[in-house]
Amino acid sequence: MIVAAAGNDHSKANSYPAAYDNVLSVAATDKSDVKATFSNYGTTVDISAPGVGIYTTQYNNAYTPAGIDGTSFSSPIVAGAAALVWAKNPTFTAVQVSEQLRVTADDSFYSSNGTYKSQLGKGRLDIKRALTLSMPSVRASNPKLINQNGFAPVPGDKAFLSFDFTNYLSSTSGGIQIAISTSSTAITISKSSISPGIVKAGSTISNKLTPFELSINPTAAQNSIVNVLITYSDGGYSDYQYVSFYVNPSFIDVNSNQVSTTITSIGRIGYQDTQNATRAQGSGFIFNQNQLLYEMGLIMGTSAANLYNNVRGIKSGFDQDFASTVKIKQIVPGQRSYSEIFGEFSNSVTASQQVLKVDYRSLVWKDSPYDKFVILEYQVNNPTASALNNFYFGIFSDWDVTTNGQNDAADWDNNNKLGYVYPAQSAAKPYAGIQLLTGSPAYYAIDNDNTITGNPFGVYDDFTDDEKFTTISATIGSGKERLHAGIKSGGDDVSHVVSSGPLNIAAGQTITIAFALHAAANLSDLQNSARYADSVYNYTLKAIKPVGDSVATCYNSTATLNTSGATKIEWYKSFTGGQSFFTGTQYTTGKLTNDTIFYVANADHSYESVRSPMKVTILANPQIFASGSTILCQGDTVKLSVAKADDMLWSTGEKTSVIKVTKAGKYAVQVKNNALSCLSKSDTVLVSVNPKPQANFTISSGDLKIETPITFTDQSASAVTWYWDFGDGQNSSIQNPTHTYTTIKSYTVKLSVTAASGCADSKSNSISVVTGIEKLTTEPFAVYPNPVISDYLNVIIPSGLSFSNLAVTDILGRQVSEASLSTQETEQKVYVGNLNDGIYIVRVSSDQGQLTMKIIIKR
Repeated sequence: MIVAAAGNDHSKANSYPAAYDNVLSVAATDKSDVKATFSNYGTTVDISAPGVGIYTTQYNNAYTPAGIDGTSFSSPIVAGAAALVWAKNPTFTAVQVSEQLRVTADDSFYSSNGTYKSQLGKGRLDIKRALTLSMPSVRASNPKLINQNGFAPVPGDKAFLSFDFTNYLSSTSGGIQIAISTSSTAITISKSSISPGIVKAGSTISNKLTPFELSINPTAAQNSIVNVLITYSDGGYSDYQYVSFYVNPSFIDVNSNQVSTTITSIGRIGYQDTQNATRAQGSGFIFNQNQLLYEMGLIMGTSAANLYNNVRGIKSGFDQDFASTVKIKQIVPGQRSYSEIFGEFSNSVTASQQVLKVDYRSLVWKDSPYDKFVILEYQVNNPTASALNNFYFGIFSDWDVTTNGQNDAADWDNNNKLGYVYPAQSAAKPYAGIQLLTGSPAYYAIDNDNTITGNPFGVYDDFTDDEKFTTISATIGSGKERLHAGIKSGGDDVSHVVSSGPLNIAAGQTITIAFALHAAANLSDLQNSARYADSVYNYTLKAIKPVGDSVATCYNSTATLNTSGATKIEWYKSFTGGQSFFTGTQYTTGKLTNDTIFYVANADHSYESVRSPMKVTILANPQIFASGSTILCQGDTVKLSVAKADDMLWSTGEKTSVIKVTKAGKYAVQVKNNALSCLSKSDTVLVSVNPKPQANFTISSGDLKIETPITFTDQSASAVTWYWDFGDGQNSSIQNPTHTYTTIKSYTVKLSVTAASGCADSKSNSISVVTGIEKLTTEPFAVYPNPVISDYLNVIIPSGLSFSNLAVTDILGRQVSEASLSTQETEQKVYVGNLNDGIYIVRVSSDQGQLTMKIIIKR
């Protein structure tokens, strides 16, 4: 478990390591429970703790007499609390310890920190609560935003947002509500809340079947960052979480196998905003948790004078020669691989000015031995009336395998057409490389530091167009290539360019150029990965695919699938990976109960083709799906649904595909398909309804005074947990607590209880807290008659004071009547005919304070 200081710059900017995921970030408060003036804040802060005037050790065997300040002193207080929590709960994971500290933090301190609402974590550390309270901790992860076709939504689309929700601590009740909101103008939310039912301790659920609904506004800017606030409420448990994602993105991450990188719509790889020091738009190039990339992009052209690229240039700038002409998209599964990202860019968005158009597509596989590379395929079109002769197309990469790349070296493997960068000294660092999969290779290794003796040129000073064309046109065997970099002892900062050419593209012609980006633990693994990339691209993807017809069958029946196009056909259960389960041109399935896709591959050669899908559609499928838990609390609803068919008949008599259920019982449905005469009946779904506990409480009798303990007595039925909100920012989980108020005011006290079943209920009462020693005036304040024997009170108000409101509370402090007073009259009548006999307190209020009088109604 890692606890880290949020930083001391009074800044909202992320500070690391505190802002990393899975690190508990701690802000600082002072002795008044107010944010320390120096403390950082923001949505990545998890919790706050004292950080001003901390008494601690100092140099030369002494202690700080006046204390010392800093979030670095808040952080160890939280770490010490973590040790206590872990000692009490030795089976907790690191995440559970962090969450226990966070969810039990005292959020009442926000009453003094309103300016920083939700910017100082869940609350201020409360060690007693962390050691005594049992609460849920539901957190969202893996946001997925798709349109109705399953693609990334574009402006104007309706979109569906789902998360994985994990509960790290105690189970929720069935009444938990999860809601989203945002201040972003890029989206409009139309369905903002869900009721998932009980989320059990340690479980993860998804709202994929009941997603949040929103629309992408037509005016949403490209790469709009949407910050969504997720709120959780469940009786005494409330929490929040910020989640961010891009809308209308111009780049998409590739993270389906051991390599993670980013494909952009303008030809850059790894990062879209390479010129930005923060490199926020992209994940770089990651392998085994090692970030290996500083910059990667494309260089192409026929000469230095006719060159197009998007890598660094002169005077520390970056060339920006490409613009997106077809929006970037992703499909899973892809047409030829597990996942594919594709689009188009050109040197201009104006058709008459276009010299070339480039369709790009990434291909990635998630299964070994194809899991250490990403293939990039470029289809280069010449839209002009003239040929593009002597054309070269290359990828430039400044890898940083070692720290800042200072001890790297670059080499060329001609057998695999692979340029690679590696640690020049012995180090537990990966190898990274670029492989050409098509055409004749060119390679140029660069020592970045132009001042190194014997170095032809570097890129620290400038990377000129002449130098760029030299790198892409350095064909192997021409004598222009440079096969090694890292010429200093121990290596140095290096880059390299892997290219294809020379190529001739006739007017209107399109050619295909393909590369593979690799990472591996060592050179041998890197070379093996290159051989597999060559095999899959140049053989597997080019082999003829089998063909066959999809079929339909009745629920719980077999189906026979026929395929052709090869003499040997292998059958699989997934589009990529896995083992063949059958060989042959005809396959009869077992009994099927769900729509099922099988995949077939041409295996006539030592390699197989891309697999073709063979779908079996199940007709009259009676399987029932529930929108949430089928264990309900009284008053809750669950939707039961079945796939649409020609006829549907529920055990309730309803004939729709979806029914709403509120009562306990056994539910089933019968469905029919007329075309194949399919008739099937579902298994029974049992819906149970647990009674809710009945929340109730009483308040100690007599006047409710400030600075005097008030006793709250639980009168609830069937409760096993209690959560009191006293209305002044304080709370308690004790069954029968006492609480002392410090301010004369009306408060709403709320008791939330949970039964053993997880069902919850709440009860609220309004009370008025007064003081027995108030003396605003020496003039008379009278209420008569007392005892009250009629339906009206006569109230005499002291002159010179503007009392505008009168309230009557019962002996338990609950407000039972209210009236407005005239500021022009000193004696007024107030109706109390609606009150039963008993003891009451009359309170009149003004800006200057309050006056009270006890009365008895006895008619």
